[in-house]
Amino acid sequence: EAEGPPPAAAAGLGPLALAAAPPAGTGLNTLAPAGAHGSAGGGAPACASASAGSAADSILAAMGARRDAAVAALGHGPLVLPVSLPVRFTFPTVPPALAATPIGAVAVGSDHVLAVGAHDGAVYAFGGNSRGQLGLGARGTSACFASSHAARTTVSSGGARSPTLHTPGLSPILGPGLSSHAVELSCSALPCRVGGELLGTRIVRVSAGDGTSIAIGEDGRAWAWGCGDGGALGLGDTESHDTPVRVRFVPPTLSPSASCETTTTTTSTTTSSTTSALDEVGVPAGDGMSGPFAAGPAAGGGAPRCPARPPLEPRVIDASTCAAHTLFLAADGTVYSCGYGPSGALGLGAGIVRARTPTRVRGGLGARRAVCVSAGSAHSLVVTRSGELFSFGRGAAGRLGHGDALDRWAPQRVDALAAAGVTIRCAAAGTSFCVAVGSDGGAFAWGAGADGCLGLGPAGLLPAVSLPQRLRGPLDAEVVVAAASGHGHSLFATADGRAFACGLGANGELGVGQIGVRAEAAEIEGIRLTPSR
Repeated sequence: EAEGPPPAAAAGLGPLALAAAPPAGTGLNTLAPAGAHGSAGGGAPACASASAGSAADSILAAMGARRDAAVAALGHGPLVLPVSLPVRFTFPTVPPALAATPIGAVAVGSDHVLAVGAHDGAVYAFGGNSRGQLGLGARGTSACFASSHAARTTVSSGGARSPTLHTPGLSPILGPGLSSHAVELSCSALPCRVGGELLGTRIVRVSAGDGTSIAIGEDGRAWAWGCGDGGALGLGDTESHDTPVRVRFVPPTLSPSASCETTTTTTSTTTSSTTSALDEVGVPAGDGMSGPFAAGPAAGGGAPRCPARPPLEPRVIDASTCAAHTLFLAADGTVYSCGYGPSGALGLGAGIVRARTPTRVRGGLGARRAVCVSAGSAHSLVVTRSGELFSFGRGAAGRLGHGDALDRWAPQRVDALAAAGVTIRCAAAGTSFCVAVGSDGGAFAWGAGADGCLGLGPAGLLPAVSLPQRLRGPLDAEVVVAAASGHGHSLFATADGRAFACGLGANGELGVGQIGVRAEAAEIEGIRLTPSR
């Protein structure tokens, strides 16, 4: 085992975005610039950001483990140790190839990372690429931070075949000096620029999930690539795409049977067993939707139809993608969902389990406008302009914050926070838990907390906490401005520029210099940030 050295004290990281690996992800985090357009990935959008110095001062730091197919996800180049040994960075460590590159946004997926150049809006990707999530093509030209030569090394992943690890030279060459290599990439140990449809487009936000990648341009257009299982990319199919594809919010021909599905239960009279099947029908009537695009009975009776799309495509400003579904946030505060949500994670009403193209979430939210969205493993969070928090999807372990373990198929307000007079500025959905930041700087958590991800101390190491609880201990006197949640851990940023972590740190992903569980938030030493206004 090898561990990275601690960083220099009070190292300035520039504008900070907290990005934690999403549910089912490896132990990986990044601390990187956010600026006005920062985004943390994997279901943890950066709803607040920080800045220090000029854009040129902004750097990316990562901590966690590198092993097998995810060996490249920290961006430190090729392996220097036998691949059977994990390489852990228990303190934030700057990937050498990005040390001199200003980063404007970052997102962490289960085994890959997306970073956006602060000056040019270019997207750089590194890490695993088994489903095309790096966006570099199955076999094509990729611009990498590398010298003019490249090598390919085979490492064991325990799968049907060993992936090809892209291990170009370590010398970072930027701008016109970027090297191009035609290689088949199963993972890339160094950042490569994502081309295709993104070339010539300035990207301002990114999100990364379990094999999925989303990019948002400054003009409000969205692109998706990677694993398309369940329609999570919103491209109208369930195929994987290894290069960016424009997300269309208005299909050329609206076909309810092609875009929405619900689940119905049928009982076998011969075996008396209950099974679920997907039917080509839409949102049931009476789900609270109204207006010209509401769901309702199909013409001539019969099965209710799928909710229609608005006539004009929205201007997208943010997105959050996770294991099987994706949420999009439009500039006017409307929310769209796509993908697979067997327990209601899409928020489209009772029985809607799949949407292959982005579909507006209406029921429950009413006329409220959203400012923050976050997709968890099987649940979703929406924060409105008035500071209300809504949750929907799987309710196991109390992760929805309603005091029970019931599923919700449409957004429902977390009344416990409203009743206490707490308004929320941002929230993040993890594997089976959630964290949120109040307008007063308080941090809240609920859901499954046995691994310490809730940060509630030893008393909070419980399998289920069904109502939001305010974090005490080290964060009690702090003004928290941002939070991110991952597979089993949480990150927090404070107004005075410090970063804290809690939860399961088996791979060093907490960045506190130790491996193990932290039941209370511990400060990540060596990081000083100044929140942006």
